[in-house]
Amino acid sequence: MLEDGPVPQVVVAAASGEATVEVSTRHVSYPLSENCSLTIPGQTYTVEFGRDGKPSRGHVVGRLSANNARFLANHADEKALQALCSSAQEPIGRKGSVRTLEDGRNVFAFDDAAKL
Repeated sequence: MLEDGPVPQVVVAAASGEATVEVSTRHVSYPLSENCSLTIPGQTYTVEFGRDGKPSRGHVVGRLSANNARFLANHADEKALQALCSSAQEPIGRKGSVRTLEDGRNVFAFDDAAKL
């Protein structure tokens, strides 16, 4: 079950500038028994893996810092893809930048300065 949460007023197709991997306010509930369920935050990024078990494409839901607009993007480079797969540092809430390529796709890269 998906619980309602605030929905952004603007979703941009072409995004550019400083951005953050969105912190989701939506939660997904999984029933465990008649009187018990597990609720976890909704995901705001995901990674596709190939048949060889290696990551092939990252997908990010983010927010632009300038106007809080939501965007969708793929990973910009191998470093961003590996960061999305990291078990050492959670990508949600991390800052980076997004830009639109000539083919119209948005790509997101993490800022090195955002590392803790």
